[in-house]
Amino acid sequence: GVGYFKRCYVKPNHHGRGLQYRLMMAREMKAKQLGWTTLVSECKASNEHSANNFRRAGFAQFEPEQPWALDSIYFKKSL
Repeated sequence: GVGYFKRCYVKPNHHGRGLQYRLMMAREMKAKQLGWTTLVSECKASNEHSANNFRRAGFAQFEPEQPWALDSIYFKKSL
């Protein structure tokens, strides 16, 4: 019941149009349809825009028991 957001990249020439957030919401809707209960993901600590989109989408920052990426911030959301 746990899904992982693997990449939600938007090319720089399309930044500022809300595309990443909308992609996140579409993927969350699909996760709910599949019956998943939790989503987790991460982004580089230096990527303020992605981190802010995760927060805007209702994700909470957390520290995993076993970090799987270098220099990252981790997020999770209960569905």
